[in-house]
Amino acid sequence: MVVGGDGTMRRVKRDWVIPPINVPENSRGQFPEDLVRIRSDRDKNRVLRYSVTGPGADQPPTGIFIIDPLSGQLSVTKPLDREHIPNFHVSLIA
Repeated sequence: MVVGGDGTMRRVKRDWVIPPINVPENSRGQFPEDLVRIRSDRDKNRVLRYSVTGPGADQPPTGIFIIDPLSGQLSVTKPLDREHIPNFHVSLIA
């Protein structure tokens, strides 16, 4: 929220800087494997904490996706099998 010149509060929408995320199926890379760094365009003038929620993060199957709460680095902890779970929809929170 931001206080305007007339003393009223107004909501300010934050913009996300989210690069495309492409995770190869059945990767044999070293885990955790870094995927992408998520960040808000407002992180230059304040400290933000990041989290991830949804299936594969904090809902079953848990722990597949993890995020560094300070840097916003999203990582995957094991190979993904699209025959088992075809896609994941997670929410990122700053």
